[in-house]
Amino acid sequence: MIKSLDALPAEVIEAIKLQYPEGYANHVKKITTPLSTFWAITVDTPDVVYLVKVPVKIDNKPPTLETDLIIESVDTKGIEEEEEKEEEKEAED
Repeated sequence: MIKSLDALPAEVIEAIKLQYPEGYANHVKKITTPLSTFWAITVDTPDVVYLVKVPVKIDNKPPTLETDLIIESVDTKGIEEEEEKEEEKEAED
């Protein structure tokens, strides 16, 4: 039986809590039908196996130029400082 998470009876919600005590985030599966695509988990009860539609937030934004620049400046800062120290030591010798 396919149901939405917000349309489940209380006993199925309890079954979810028992079946996924640490949360269901790692158990979500992508379901594709000819009419739609959705994300769901399975929930087993004594009488019925439910396919429960769950909300999923997917972060698919590409990195921004600003983020790339911040990462690059952090990565190269230590290298530049080491190069300066080496140049100072060479100048002292």
